[in-house]
Parts: sequence; structure tokens; C-alpha cells
Amino acid sequence: MEKDDQMAAEWLTAGKIFIDRFRGFHKTGSVSFASDLLETTWPLSLNGAAAAIPKPSFRRPGVGGVLSSVRVRNGGRLRRRARLLIAESSAEMRNYFRRFLGDRYELQTVSSGAAALDALLNDPPDLLLADLKTLQRDGPVLLRALKSNAKTHYIPLILTAMRSEEQTCSEEVNAGVDGYLIKPISARQLLACIASHIELAHVRREAAQALSESEAKYKALLDSLDDGVFVAHDGRFVFANPALSALLGYSGEECIGLPLESVVASKNFESWSQRFMHGAAKEAECSWRHQAAFLHRDGHAICVELCARRIHFNRRPAILGIVRDITDRKQAEDALRESEERFRRVVEQAPIPIFVHAMDGQILEISCAVTELTGWTHEDLPDARAWFLKGRRIPEEEVDGMLAETQRRFTEGSIAEPEEITVWTKGGDPRWWLFYGSAPMRLPDRRPFLASMAIDVTDHRKAEQALREADRLKDEFVAMLAHELRNPLAPIRNAVQVLRQLGLTDPELKWTRDVIGRQVAQMSRLLDDLLDISRITRGTIVLKRTVVEISTVIDRAVETSLPLIKSRRHKLSVQGPRESVQVEGDLTRLVQVIANLLNNAAKYTDAGGCIELIVETTPDEVLVRVRDNGMGISAELLPNIFDLFTQGSRSLDRSQGGLGLGLALVRRLIEMHGGRVEAQSAGSGSGAEFIVRLPRIAAASSRENSGSAGGRSGSNSAGVRVLVVDDNVDSAESMALLLSLDGHDVRTAFDGPGALAIAGEFQPEAVLLDIGLPGMDGYEVAKQMRGQPGMEKALMIAVTGYGQADDRARSKAAGFDHHLVKPVDPEILSALLATLKNG
Repeated sequence: MEKDDQMAAEWLTAGKIFIDRFRGFHKTGSVSFASDLLETTWPLSLNGAAAAIPKPSFRRPGVGGVLSSVRVRNGGRLRRRARLLIAESSAEMRNYFRRFLGDRYELQTVSSGAAALDALLNDPPDLLLADLKTLQRDGPVLLRALKSNAKTHYIPLILTAMRSEEQTCSEEVNAGVDGYLIKPISARQLLACIASHIELAHVRREAAQALSESEAKYKALLDSLDDGVFVAHDGRFVFANPALSALLGYSGEECIGLPLESVVASKNFESWSQRFMHGAAKEAECSWRHQAAFLHRDGHAICVELCARRIHFNRRPAILGIVRDITDRKQAEDALRESEERFRRVVEQAPIPIFVHAMDGQILEISCAVTELTGWTHEDLPDARAWFLKGRRIPEEEVDGMLAETQRRFTEGSIAEPEEITVWTKGGDPRWWLFYGSAPMRLPDRRPFLASMAIDVTDHRKAEQALREADRLKDEFVAMLAHELRNPLAPIRNAVQVLRQLGLTDPELKWTRDVIGRQVAQMSRLLDDLLDISRITRGTIVLKRTVVEISTVIDRAVETSLPLIKSRRHKLSVQGPRESVQVEGDLTRLVQVIANLLNNAAKYTDAGGCIELIVETTPDEVLVRVRDNGMGISAELLPNIFDLFTQGSRSLDRSQGGLGLGLALVRRLIEMHGGRVEAQSAGSGSGAEFIVRLPRIAAASSRENSGSAGGRSGSNSAGVRVLVVDDNVDSAESMALLLSLDGHDVRTAFDGPGALAIAGEFQPEAVLLDIGLPGMDGYEVAKQMRGQPGMEKALMIAVTGYGQADDRARSKAAGFDHHLVKPVDPEILSALLATLKNG
């Protein structure tokens, strides 16, 4: 055994497979279980040291031969029978091999080295078993052909020789042999050696195939990378993938051997050389990542990101580099920086206030308009809290809530509704801004931010205040104008009423009286329209809604307009439904609407024309049509006919006065009732039609509030003591005369102190008191008069040219029972005085 062990050691050292036979025993030690074993020792290297793996083949007890399988299972699949090429010049040995190998392998036998070479090249076998003498001079050629061909280099070569012949084997042949069988060869040795080498060849073939596939995969991977990959040794490329070749403008072959110095820009090469070529060993092991400039073949620079580290390549120290072209990224970064700079300049130089602030409340940018308008700088307002406290003067306890609201906008991505805010300047002056907030956006570093923009509306706000003040002054002027105009109208109307009560018989005097009466009524209507429009534009008109019978509205409107219609000698036709038709609304205002339309028709229709008033109904609406055959409405004027101060062109002989307020008042009053009004006309000279549409309500027991007495009852009011107080002497005396003719006991006063003195003596039952008295106004006179003994229950009636809602409220607060607007309607006054006797 010592000799065999020495031989095995020599063969293993030479890298060959050693086959031997020994006897193995059962673990019980029984000789009866002993079997012959063939041990095939596989040479390999473990961490650089020679080692061997024994692979025993067992012989079945009682059977004269080695247990072997014709087919070998590999990975669940059966392999075909291996094919052997046997080069043996001795016929006896060929027959010997056929006898022991023919039933296990496919055999091809040749008798010379040249024939073996031809067979090897034409149809490579799985194993070559050759006699050393048979090969003779053809051995080296055969070995070179066998080992240099990629398809045959894995085929094992086993030589058979006498032990003495082994020493004569050439060094070249000996280096290419995979195993030896020393003659004489036992069957066990033959079968074990061939089986072991075929299995080893199969393993080698699979390992080579796996290695080839692995290399192909890695090559395909490197070839498919967009990043360039290179390996450099001694400052030159020894490997470069296609991406790097394309990046540098060279072919793959041209890259190999290319000096790094010609590729890396000089400004980066010194750092590269210091770290990887001349640096300390420890430092050189570190990876190096840096932005660098590589040079294209045509000379232009390419901005790259280079990551390199020291490796071993083919057992030599080398440098592995990964190169990423960041030219586009650098350009994008430069463009982004330029964009950010432009954005910053736009924000800073914007002519409107702009704030850009982050989620944490930090104010990133403010426009110069903020500083120009308020005096606050970015240093003064570093964050939202400072802005709320300084710029907005928000109480500190409320700031956290506002910051939370801003945070909510960031979270939900919502846009703030525009709002008008008050901003305080650094000097303490208020300004008004219309503030807008954007939805959250992203900064280049992906931080969310909000952009808040504002429009400084301080000048607009001041202009609005000036307009409101001008509007207030206008209202005061209109009220004062109405008051001043009504003052002269009051005595004129009183004088007309006196003439009526005197019962004039002279036709010319009667005509004069009627003309004055009509013109006074016209002046009163103009003043009422003017004040109503003022109230409507300010939204101070309040409707007194009740269930109104539409026939009542029509009757009263006709009664109001009939004097004008008769004066123009028009023919009026009224048509209405027989059944009860009701609407919800203010009776007085509805009468005013229909009367205005009738008056308008009378004004714009030639004398002797026709006017129709037609009431139609649908299940949901009431339609009131006022139609005339007058001058009509031009196509240009028709769309604007309901606008303020709009009038058609009229010749002097058709002029009936007016301010162009009537139709505007009609439309607004009808809209306040939930209805609508429209105008139709075929053009100038074709007449016109106005259609009022009002919502209809179901018939029900209506409650009409007439609001005014139907006639005078002079006999019932006889004996009432009345004190008339007015600084306008004509107005006071005409009213006193009118009341005296009606049977009342009347006294007059022209100022407050005089009125108080007469009241204490006269003890009037009713007082007609003008508000606009000199010195002591009517409100003060009423208060003091109420405090006099015997005056607690006197009927106190305010008589004034001011008829707006706040005027009525003030007179009521001063103790007045009624508020009448000049010129006073004698019938209304007579009805009020009658209540003293009837109540």
C-alpha cells in the first residue's frame, strides 16, 4: 500500500486521476460483507493547495464485475450512451476492450495515430483511449488538435502503456494526458477509469458551458448599460463597453490600449493620477466619485460623473471605472438655476405684492411692491407669524389658528378664496389689499410652497368711500331739493282746493284752477319718482305685502291716470277676467306701476289716440298689457327702454315732461314682486305694448288695506281745533284757510317758540307741524309740546318735504302720530281729522 500511496501522490501532484483497488469491510467487521472497491481520486485545488476527493465504486457481492449503469441520470434527464474512440495497434487489445466496454459504450477503434486524428476531427467522441506506442510521432499533433479546438478540448485522453514505457512519454504529451492505465489492465480498472473520466468530462463540459453562458450574460449586461464601463491597467484601457466607446467616439477596438491621459481632461487627470496611480495603497483602495470632464475624439469636453475603484483583473491590479454622461443633467441644472433666478427676479420686481412661503411658515421671497407699499422688508417679515403680527396686526392668540389654516391648505392642496384684508404699514397707516392664495406647488428641491398675491385696492377703497360720501350727499341733496320744491307746491295745492270749495262759476277761473291743479299733481309725481328711484338704488324700499285683488289695482290705476288720459282726449279700453284674480304684493306700489304705464302711453300717443289695458291669466301668472297706437319705440332704444334717464325723442309739441325715471321704477318694483316686465314695438310710429307678468296665487278671501280714505267727511270733522305751524307763511295761511272752509277752528304759528306759546293757550286737538323750522326744529317742538298739560293726546301730524324712511322713523320717535309729505292731499288730511270725532 505504501507504493500505491506514493504513486497516487505523484499522479495527484501532476494533476491526473489515480485509480486503485482496495478491499472494504462492513461496519460489523464481518469478512463475509467485504467487497472489492475501486477508488477514483479526483485532483482539485482548495485555496491553492492540492487535494483529492475519493469516489469509490462498489462491486455487488457475489457478482464478478463492477456495478455500473449504462445510462446516467443528470438533472432528472437520461443521457445517451457515451462513445469511445480507441486507438490501439494491437488487435488482441482491441478485442479485449470490445469485450469489456462494448455492452456499455459505443466504440470506434482505429489502429494508428493518424486514423485517430481523422476520427477525432470528423466526429469527436466522448473519450479517447489510446496506446502510447500506437500514437508514436502523431501524439503531439493529436494533442494539439484535441486541446486547441473549443469543441474537443474537454474530451479526456487516457493513455495505456507499460510501466516502463511511461518514462519515454514526451513532456508535451504527458502535459496533455488526463489519465494513465498501466498494462496489464484489469477490467475493474478499465471500467472505473473510463466511467470516472467520462463523468469528469461531462462536469467539465457543463462547467465550461455555464462559464461561457455567464460570460455571455455579463457581456450582454455590460453591452446593454447606458453608462460607460472600463477597466484600466497601467494607465491604459484594457476593457471598454460599447456605451463608453460611443461616448468617447472610438470603436471598441480603438478603445483598448487608449491612454487615460488622452481621455480624462487635464484638470481632472491630476486628481485621478494622485489617487489611483501614485497614491498610498490604503487610499487607493477607496472608491472615488467625482464630476469630471472626458474628452471626445473630436476634442469637445463631455461632463461625466465618474465612479472608480481599484480591482484585480486577470490577476493584475487594475482600475474599474463607471462613467455616466451628465451633460443633459448639467444643462438641466443650469437651466433650472437660471429659471429659479428668473422666478426670483420676477417675484422681486413684480408690481403687485407677492409672498412665497414654505410649509413651515418661512417666507422665501417677497416682491419689492410689498416693501414699497408697506415699508416692511424681508428681514422684517421672515415668516408667516411675523407677517400676521406686524403686517396684519392679528392678535397673538389668533395667530396660531391662522397658521393652522395655512397648514391645512398645504395638506389639502386647496386654494384660498379671495378676500379683502387690511394691511398696516411700518409707519402705522392702513392699506387695503385683495388677497389671493394659490394651491401648493413644488420648489426645485421638492418642498411645497404657497404663493400669495395681492392687489392693492387702497385707492379703489378710498374712491368707493368718496363715492359713498358723494352718494350720501346726493341723497341729502335730492331730499333737500324735494323738500324745497314741495314747500311752494303745498300752498299752491291748498289754494286750488280753496277755489274748488268756493264753487267757482266763471269758466275761465275754473279752467285756470284745473290747470294749476294738474300741474301741481304732475310736479308731485315727478318728485315721488325721483325719491323712489333714490330709495330703490339704496335698497331702502320695503314692500308691504298683502293679498291683492288685481281688479282693485286696475281700478285705482285708471282712476289715477284718467285725468291725463281725458286731457289728451284718448280712448281708453279696459278688459279683464270676470273671476277673482289675486296676487301677493304692495297695493300702493302695484297701482303706481300700472298708473306709470298708463301715463307713459298717454304721453307718447297723439291726442285722440287709443289705449288698451288688458288683463290675462294663466294658471301661474297674471299678465297686464298696456297697449297704445302712439309714436312707438325705435329698435335702437328698445333694449335700453327700462334704464334710468332713458327717453325717446319727442318733438316739442309732444313733450309731457318727465325725467326718464318711470319705466326704470316700473321694472324694479315688478322685480321686487317676483315678476318681470317687457316692452314690444314694431318700430317708430307703430305703437308700443308693455307687458307686466306677476305670480298668481290661488283665490282666497282677500284683505284689502286701502291705506287712504275714500272721501271727505267735512261735517264729521267740524269743530276740531287745529294748530298749523310752518315757517312758510303762504303754506301756513293757505292750509289754515282750507281747514277753516272745512269747518275747523284753526290757528297758525311760524316758528317753534310761537307754536309752543299758542298751544299752551289754544289747546289744539290736532297739530300740523312742519319739521324744517328755523331755530327749534319740528322734532324738538313736538317733544316739548307733548310735555305740556292737555297736549298728551293731541293728534300730532308731521308735515314736511322729507319723506324717506329714516325721516318717518325719526318723526315717529319724536312723538308724531302721522307723517305727511308736502303737498298734503286734502282728502287724506280730512280723513285723519275725522278720526278725532269718530274715535
